[in-house]
Amino acid sequence: MINSAAIFILLILNIMSFFLDKSIQLILISLTITGLYLLLKPRSIIHPSNMIFAFSFLYFVFPSTVYLVYDAFNIPYILPWGQLYKWDELSRLTYFDALLAFVIPFFTFRFLINENKLTLLKKIDSTYKVSTTPVVLFFISLLVLVALFVQLTGGVSSWLYDYQYTYLAKKAGYGHINFLILYLSNCFVFICGVFIFWGSSNRAKKVLYLLMAIIIVIFVSYVQGVKSRFIVLSLLFFLPALAVVVVSYKRLIIVGVSFILVFFLGNYFRSDGYYSTFSMAVEYVMSYFNVYPLHDMYINEHPPEFFSTAHHIFMKPFIALGLVNESVDYDLSVMLTKMYFPEQWDKYKATQQWPLVTELYVNYYGMLFGWLPLFLYSALISYLFRLSMNGSVAMLMIYMLEFLRMFTTFRSVLIPWETPVFLTFYVLTFIIVRFVVKKSLNKGSVNEIAS
Repeated sequence: MINSAAIFILLILNIMSFFLDKSIQLILISLTITGLYLLLKPRSIIHPSNMIFAFSFLYFVFPSTVYLVYDAFNIPYILPWGQLYKWDELSRLTYFDALLAFVIPFFTFRFLINENKLTLLKKIDSTYKVSTTPVVLFFISLLVLVALFVQLTGGVSSWLYDYQYTYLAKKAGYGHINFLILYLSNCFVFICGVFIFWGSSNRAKKVLYLLMAIIIVIFVSYVQGVKSRFIVLSLLFFLPALAVVVVSYKRLIIVGVSFILVFFLGNYFRSDGYYSTFSMAVEYVMSYFNVYPLHDMYINEHPPEFFSTAHHIFMKPFIALGLVNESVDYDLSVMLTKMYFPEQWDKYKATQQWPLVTELYVNYYGMLFGWLPLFLYSALISYLFRLSMNGSVAMLMIYMLEFLRMFTTFRSVLIPWETPVFLTFYVLTFIIVRFVVKKSLNKGSVNEIAS
């Protein structure tokens, strides 16, 4: 009853905020996003509501709050580019889009997922056997692939002494090897985690699997992005343990602090030590988590449209087949980076990222009709979550990959050109995990869910 009243008050305050000062509106939307999540927080740590909150917090609540603090206390900007965005001068439509991008999926997950009926949230009564031979072969294959990728993209010296340029500019043309390393490493660390957390009590084997997993996480993270890949591979490794963990405020704080530390350390290494102070790192947040200022930039100059970029999904395959010119746009963020930041694309083939709400703006006339594909996408994620939490180990990993990709989806498009690649690797993932991991007849060795 108290929760319902609080939710009602939050929603009413947000409606009223559209007639108030923009700074107050920013604060109220941030309080609403945070308040709804805390009032209706899910039980499972891998519930999709956690990811949509993480996205909204990092890309709206956190940077807008930091901006308001800087503005209120007249804190000087010390990075060379200074103040890039004024959050209290964005359009109210951008605020509205950011709010709905959280509220629609959050309540869809809330109503379509009954956590009380999920098997992994009750009791796990099986252990799992893992075939060692294919795991060792995977390990060796990954080391060979990483060594080949490093050699083809500049060599060891280039990756050690010119990391930033090598990472940004020298990977072009080797995406097939990169994808192979990405998905094989995902499968590998997940299988290692299954054996360590849900497997037998063979300590020697567990130490072996742990060492192999650590080596792969370190090498793969280094060549594929310290921040993102380290987080993804670590989550996949710990997934068997995380799947049975109940959310608590203490655990939320631990996860949040851990993410911040990894993010700041990742920026430090990726920038070759440039962001070396706390104030520089905090200020960088406002320029890094910038999808909504970029969205605002576009909607202030263009009207909403219907299906103006829906053809992008076909362009990359057409380019590969030589049916269209390679300069044709195949991704919304690529198209808009060329429009607003041409030097970044021309020099590094790097993109700024526009959020999902921008795609809804150009293809579904904004949230007028964009709420429907957003709801359908959220319903699909809900179905995958229910299936994985009641199904096989392989389905659990596939859900986790989509769970992690949710973050990318909300700063990209619903159906990217890579979709056929994702689906292919999901099928291969299912086959590989089903082949390597088998349920044991032994019962009761895995405790009930942590609470």
